Amino acid sequence: MSVISSTDFYNWKSDPVTTMVMININERIEQAKQILAGSAGLDTNNDNYLRGYIAANNDILGVGFEDMEESE
Repeated sequence: MSVISSTDFYNWKSDPVTTMVMININERIEQAKQILAGSAGLDTNNDNYLRGYIAANNDILGVGFEDMEESE
């Protein structure tokens, strides 16, 4: 894994394309929450899929510079 500088990371994080992607991910999370709220319990597999989808997208949104540092 290559190491990036904090400046590179924060430049990426504030880039307009990155911002739009993060907004889109947030919208998808909200849509999944609405679907889950309206249909929870009807299909356990779909409930689990949506819960995993929400968690995975939240994980993406939570990426910080410290996650980019190589572990020694």
